[in-house]
Formats: sequence, C-alpha cells, structure tokens
Amino acid sequence: MVSAGIATRRDLGGPHDGQNTERRQPGIYQPSRSAQPTDWCSPHGFRPPVDEWHHVLLEDTKWQAEQEKRHREEALAQATGMRTLAAIVAAVPVRLMKRDLFFIAEHLSALLDESRLEIIARHRSIKRAKDSESIVKLVGAFIRKADEGDLGRLLVEMVILQSARSQTDAGAVLKEAAEHYKVDPDVIASKVKQEFAAKEKSRTANRLSAKPKTKPAKKSAAA
Repeated sequence: MVSAGIATRRDLGGPHDGQNTERRQPGIYQPSRSAQPTDWCSPHGFRPPVDEWHHVLLEDTKWQAEQEKRHREEALAQATGMRTLAAIVAAVPVRLMKRDLFFIAEHLSALLDESRLEIIARHRSIKRAKDSESIVKLVGAFIRKADEGDLGRLLVEMVILQSARSQTDAGAVLKEAAEHYKVDPDVIASKVKQEFAAKEKSRTANRLSAKPKTKPAKKSAAA
C-alpha cells in the first residue's frame, strides 16, 4: 500500500512484475500508461501543482494571441503594399510609342517569375479559364492587345516587381516609386486597416449569430 501523493514504482517507470518499462526523463511530469490524468505525478512523488498547469495554459493563450497579432500585421502590410503598387501604376502617364513599350514589356515579362506575373494578372483581372493555362501566355496575350497607357503602367509595375528581390528591397522600391508618382502610402494604409477592421467585425457577428441557442431546462414534475 502506498500513501496518497507518493508515486508507485509503476508510475516512476521502475521495473515491476519482471517487466521493463520505458525510461522517464527526470523533472518532467509524465503519467504511466495505466494512470488517469488525475493520478499524474512527478518523478519525485508529488502531484504537479495546479498553479503550474494554469501557468502553462496562460502562456499558451498568450503565444496564440501573439501569433494572431503577427499574422494580422503581416496581412495589413501586404495589403498596403499591394494597394500602394496599384496606385503607383494608375499614376503612370503615357510617354513612349506603342511599339517601344511593347518591345520593352515583352522582354521584361520574360525576366519575371510566375509569382510576380500572378500579381500583374491580379491587378488586371486576368484569370485562368482552366488550371492548366499558363500565366505566362495569358500575360503575353494581354501585352499584345494593350494600348500605350496600359503598356506604360505595366512597365512601371514590372520594374518595381523585378527590383523588389527581398522584403527590405520591396519597401524601399515602393517608397521611392510612391514619392516619384506622389502616392501617399499612409492614406492607403489607413483605408486598408479600416477595411480589415470591418471584415473582422462582420466575421465576429456571423460567428455569434451561427452559435446554436441553448434551450431552457425543463421544469421537473415535482416543481
């Protein structure tokens, strides 16, 4: 008979009934295979304090909140950058002849990878009719049909995307282009934040309305 709060040899991972059990790491709370969660104990024979489990749960909740905050900040930064790029492209004037713009655009598009071509296609609502369609061919078809204004804007966007080889470079290139074309990234960032806040509010309201309403408990016959 072992008193309450003292670990048995089975719980401590020692041999019993001629059988070998897996070795337990000292200082880590681990239950035996036959023990219930309420019977967990430390290798020193004491049950883990309830306050320590609460601390672990609080730390986990804090970590999840920090991750959600980081993801939201990254989404805001990405949306702001995309919106700033679109505003810069819209501010590009017509300057070169069409044949010159076409020649430059065709050769620049060959330098861009597929992910950058996807951004160009997204800004112009170019979509694949089938998953097997090549984004390179779709953008090439757009270039051949585009007018001077569209080609000029496309060239500026291509140069920005090709110059932004890293996250740091992207911010510097966007800032320089925004100053050149007199686009205010702060105004765009404010609008993006408002849109994100409105979407989060709408999602929260939808989740609350989707929760099933609890039925009131029926009164007993004796009552």
